[in-house]
Amino acid sequence: MYVGHVGIALALRASRDAPPLWLLALAAQGPDWIDLAWDATGGSWANPAWTAHGFPLLAAGTLLTAIAAAGMARGGRARPARAATIGAAAYASHWAADWFTGHKPTWPGRPLVGLGWYDRPALDLALEAAVVVAGWWLWRRRLPPGPRRDAMAWALLATLLALQLAADVVMAGGVHVL
Repeated sequence: MYVGHVGIALALRASRDAPPLWLLALAAQGPDWIDLAWDATGGSWANPAWTAHGFPLLAAGTLLTAIAAAGMARGGRARPARAATIGAAAYASHWAADWFTGHKPTWPGRPLVGLGWYDRPALDLALEAAVVVAGWWLWRRRLPPGPRRDAMAWALLATLLALQLAADVVMAGGVHVL
C-alpha cells in the first residue's frame, strides 16, 4: 500500500485529539520511509524479514510515534494519551494495510505473508482508492467550512488518486521507470 497509508492518516486525523496530519502521514508510511532511507545509504536487508516492516521494528516505530504525538499534544488542546494512541495506530496500521497489497514479514526469520495485490494492479487501485476516499471524507468533515477549504480538499483528493493511479500503471508495466 502506498497512497492508501495517507488515506488511513486522513481518517485518523478526523479525531478531535489527533496529532498533526503530517505526523500521521509520516507515521502511517513509516516503514516505507525507513526502508527508503536505508536503501539510499547503500544498505541492504540481508533477510527480507528484517526490514522495517518486521514486527520488532514496527513495535519500536509505534512507540516512538506515540511519544512524538503525545509531546505535540501537550502544547495544544488535545489530550496527550489520546494523541499518542492515535499516533501509534497510524504507525501500527502500516503492516495490516500492507498485508492486502504485498508480502510482508510476520517476524524476523519467519515467512512473508500477504495477499499480494500489487500483482493485480486493478485490484490494488480499487482498494487504495477506496481507503483514500473514505479517509479523505472523514478528514474533510472536520475542516472549517468555506470555499477555500473545499478547493484544497478536492485538490488533495485528486492528487492522491492520481498518484495511486500512476503507481498502479507503473506496477502493471504500462510505464517503464529507470
